[in-house]
Amino acid sequence: MLRSLFVVAILAYGCAKSLKGPFYALLFYLWLAYFRPEAWLWTDFITQLDLSLLLGLVVLFSMLLSGEKIRFSVGSLLMLVFLTHSLISTLVSPYFDYSWPLWVQFAKQVVISLVIMTLVNTEERLRLTLGVIAVSVGFEAVKQGWASLILHPGSPNENPHPVFGDNNGVAVGMLMLVAILVALARVSPKRWQRLLSRFAAVGVVYRGLSTYSRGGFLSCGILALHYLARSKRKVVGALAIAAVSLAIIPVLPATFWARMNTINDAIETRNGVDDVDSSIQGRLHFWKIAIAMADERPFVGVGHQAFQTAYRNYDTSAGEFGEIRAAHSSWFGVLADLGFPGLALFILLIANGFRTCIRAQRLAKRDPALQDLGRMAMAIEGALLVYCVGGSFVSDQYLEMHWHMLALSVVVDRLVRERVTVVEQVPAARPTLQSARALLGGRIAVPGVHFPAKS
Repeated sequence: MLRSLFVVAILAYGCAKSLKGPFYALLFYLWLAYFRPEAWLWTDFITQLDLSLLLGLVVLFSMLLSGEKIRFSVGSLLMLVFLTHSLISTLVSPYFDYSWPLWVQFAKQVVISLVIMTLVNTEERLRLTLGVIAVSVGFEAVKQGWASLILHPGSPNENPHPVFGDNNGVAVGMLMLVAILVALARVSPKRWQRLLSRFAAVGVVYRGLSTYSRGGFLSCGILALHYLARSKRKVVGALAIAAVSLAIIPVLPATFWARMNTINDAIETRNGVDDVDSSIQGRLHFWKIAIAMADERPFVGVGHQAFQTAYRNYDTSAGEFGEIRAAHSSWFGVLADLGFPGLALFILLIANGFRTCIRAQRLAKRDPALQDLGRMAMAIEGALLVYCVGGSFVSDQYLEMHWHMLALSVVVDRLVRERVTVVEQVPAARPTLQSARALLGGRIAVPGVHFPAKS
C-alpha cells in the first residue's frame, strides 16, 4: 500500500510539472523509463496504462508546439542513419515477426535521445537530467548496495533489474551510474546534495561488484583509472579511490576472487558443475555464431535484435549451449543483427561520443566558470568507457542508458562550445568600445562591460 501511494504521489507530481513545458515532461519520462514503477510495486497497475508511450508522445508534441529550436549535429545524424539501417535490416529479416516489435521499442529510445539533444540546452538542465537519471536508477540500487554491505557483506546479489537485465547487465548499469554520481557530488549546488551523492556512489559501487560479474569487475577498474587520470588533483583522487577500496575490498570473500580468476578459464566450474555457457569457451562460441550470421548476410545481418531467435539455425554445437542464446557482446550483437555497416555505424556513434566529451573537457579548461560542464563531460565519458568494457561481455547494444549518454555527450559539447564562443567574442569588442568611450570623453556607459577608472 505504501509503495502504491508513493508511486501515485510521484505520478501526480510528474503530471503537474509536465504542464510547465516539454523539458519537465522529458524529466518525467526519464523517471518512468529508469525507475520502472511497475516492477517496483507489489500490485502492478501501471503497465496497462501504457504511460511510457503516452508520455513519450506528450514530450514530442509539446516540444514541437513550444517552438524549441531543433538541434542537429553529427551525433544526431549518426543516430538517424543507424536507426534507418536497423529499420531496413528488420524489414528484410527472415525473422521480421520477432524483430519488428523490438525495433519499434528501439525507435522510441532514439527519438527520446534526439529530444534530449534539443531540450537539454542549459547547464542547469543538463545537471537536472543527470540528477533524475541518478535518482531513478539509484533509488533501489543504493538501498540494496548499502544493505548488502552492512547486513550481508560478501554475499552475491544477483537480483535482476528491469532496465539492465541479469547480473552482468546490472554491473554495467551500476558502474555507469557511479560515474554520474561522482559528477553530481562535484557540481551540485548544496552541500547535502554533494554528500548524498558520495554516499550513494559507494553503495552503487558495491551493488555493482556484488553481482560477481567479471565484466563489471573489469569496468570498475577502468572507471577508477579514468577518474584518476582525469582528476586535476591526483593525490586527492588516489585517496578517494583508496578509501572506497578499503571499505569494500576487505568484505569480498574468497569465492568472489575465485570467480574473478576464472575470466580466462576455458571451462568454469560453479557449484561443482562445469558451466561452459558462462566461460570464455561459451562466449567465444556465441561470437563465432555472430560472425557466421554476418558472413551470410553482411550488409543487413539477421535483423534488429534477432540473434536470439536466429541462433538455433546457425548453431554448430548441436545444442550444447541451448537453443535461444544471446551474443554476450554488444559489438558482436550489432554485427549479427545489422551486419558490417551496422557495426561500423555503432562504432562511429561511440567514437563521436568520446570525441565530444574530450573536446568539451579541453574547452572547459579555458575558463573556470566552465569547470562544472567539464566535470559532467568527464562523467559521461566515464559512463561510455564503462559501457565499452562491460558491454563487451553482455548484449547491451540497445541499452537505453547508453543511447541517452550518447545524446548527453552531444549536449555537453554544444553547451561548452557556445559558452566559449561568447567569452571569446567579448574581448574582441572591448578595444572598440573603450576607444569610443575615450573619444566621447568617458561620458558613455556600456552595459555588461566594465572600464577601469582613469588614474
